[in-house]
Amino acid sequence: MKTVRCPAGWTYWDNHCYYYSDKQTTWDLAHSACNENFGSELVSVISKDEDDYLQQVLTAQSKNIWLGLHDDNNGHNWHWVDGTPVGFTNWYPGEPNNQGGIEHCGEKRTVDYIYAGKWNDMPCSSENYYVCKITVTTCPQTWTLHEGKCYFASNYEITWHEARDKCQEFNTKADLISIHSEEDNNFFTTQLTQSSPATWLGLTYNSTYQKWSWSDSQVNNYTNWNGGEPNNLYNEWCTECIDYPGDMTDGKWNNLDCTQSRAFGCELFPTHVVGCDDGWMGFDKYCYWYNDPDYVYLSATYSDARSDCQSKGGDLVSIHSAEENDFVVALTSPYDSTWIGMTSSSHEGSFQWTDDTSITYTNWEFLYNSV
Repeated sequence: MKTVRCPAGWTYWDNHCYYYSDKQTTWDLAHSACNENFGSELVSVISKDEDDYLQQVLTAQSKNIWLGLHDDNNGHNWHWVDGTPVGFTNWYPGEPNNQGGIEHCGEKRTVDYIYAGKWNDMPCSSENYYVCKITVTTCPQTWTLHEGKCYFASNYEITWHEARDKCQEFNTKADLISIHSEEDNNFFTTQLTQSSPATWLGLTYNSTYQKWSWSDSQVNNYTNWNGGEPNNLYNEWCTECIDYPGDMTDGKWNNLDCTQSRAFGCELFPTHVVGCDDGWMGFDKYCYWYNDPDYVYLSATYSDARSDCQSKGGDLVSIHSAEENDFVVALTSPYDSTWIGMTSSSHEGSFQWTDDTSITYTNWEFLYNSV
């Protein structure tokens, strides 16, 4: 499968990305630094597996770190600042003890023979390295990534307020689409499904302030109103994008009563992208690697080839469509044969893919066998 690629300088583990600081600072400054770094938070640790992962990395770096743990400033009610409920903990015996009445922030002590990775409370004004953590946000399946934004266009109609709720039901960070340039508008128009005369945008009119604004709070710096629009401002306070391909009004905007039903568009800004590691090529949902002669001289046995693929976290390729077969052929040398992951069992003529996927496509070449 394709893999999550964290921002530069971050490390991926279990659907999260982690940033390990190279400078020591106070807890409050560390907290602010994380917030300013992709909107992340000081690390919360929700399981022994995650604590062990951090221990492994921090031991190699010889660092103690601030955790995203803080009490109520009275030595009680410890909580994670990202709102995660406190379940798993790894306090050193006798901690937290709020020694001197001034220890209100949590740390993980890795560079300490006695504590050996256990947690301790410390004065927040002390200085430590820190780790920021952010949950991976990528484009949901069936959404389209374009210029750093995920787009979705529905093929059914609902009211404007129902549409906004539906976007946020898809993802709590999603909202109705906002458009800020002609290029944005042209691209979004290509995503429309012709299931409705028009598609809701996130632009609404506030009659009190006599102002149009986007539901995602972004600046209103572009409009594409149809001729004579907006009008009827006494009750038409929502905006639709006209979906008439081939017509001069296609992609133009019209204001409409919010209680009318239209298709709708959602947006989501991903924190990360999903792609293939260096040296691998992407096709559909998977990544492919080919051992050209620069990597292995000419050829390998089937067993060695599979072992090499597995060492890279993959398996010999399974092929499930003519399109995938064409892609694989295009990767390979035109003068050499290439192992694929199909193998026979002990029953003659019975085949299966080594990755245990179902056989849904074959492309056998029937050759004359003189034996």
